Amino acid sequence: MIRPMPRWTTVNAAARVYRADYTFGSGGLATCTAIGLEGDGLALISPPAGKRAEPILAELDGLGRVEAVVAPNGNHRLGIPGAAERYPEAGVFAPEGVVERIQERSPRPVQPLAALQERLPEPVALFAAPHVVKPDLMARVTVDGGAIWVLHDLLVNLSEMPSNPALHALLWVLGFRVGLRMNRMACRVVYRADRRAFPTWLSEALAEHPPVAFVPGHGPVVDDDEGLARFREVAAAGW
Repeated sequence: MIRPMPRWTTVNAAARVYRADYTFGSGGLATCTAIGLEGDGLALISPPAGKRAEPILAELDGLGRVEAVVAPNGNHRLGIPGAAERYPEAGVFAPEGVVERIQERSPRPVQPLAALQERLPEPVALFAAPHVVKPDLMARVTVDGGAIWVLHDLLVNLSEMPSNPALHALLWVLGFRVGLRMNRMACRVVYRADRRAFPTWLSEALAEHPPVAFVPGHGPVVDDDEGLARFREVAAAGW
């Protein structure tokens, strides 16, 4: 019997960090991430949307019990209704500043990210990117040898652009490009990051917590030496 390829890949087994690709619209590609909570629970960040989400979530059920559904920003919210309904005992969370926007999609009350902090193991930090006007979630998971960093729209790693012309044009206007790079339009216009303070903070944070893996919200994981060196260079250079 031919078995389907797994949708979830393990970034770090000890910390229970997993990621999976999902599609949206007419060919857009994004990443959902699951991070272990205290006990055997999982926080599902940027849940997949639509009918194509069910196989992804069904596979995730084999990795742990989803106890938190997290919207990383005000734009990654298409999967919130389905995930909230599928996991009725899980809390729904969003960074402060976009709670009301996520509530528009959620069938249950949305709590600020601060309410999730007590459920996080000591090695896990979930926080809105500093020096950014509109919140975009970041995660840092301390593991042997360094840290796993998760970013969403501010720094991406696309391997290709969508083939659908309309979506290709939209993402181009929004600043998406192929390769590991700061999303200039997202930083400048969508989330309004401080051009000097944010890259400086990120560069210093990466020096303090050296990355062993970077999990972007769009694109494949970066975990090789050359890619991680490029990640640090991009973070320091800004846009």
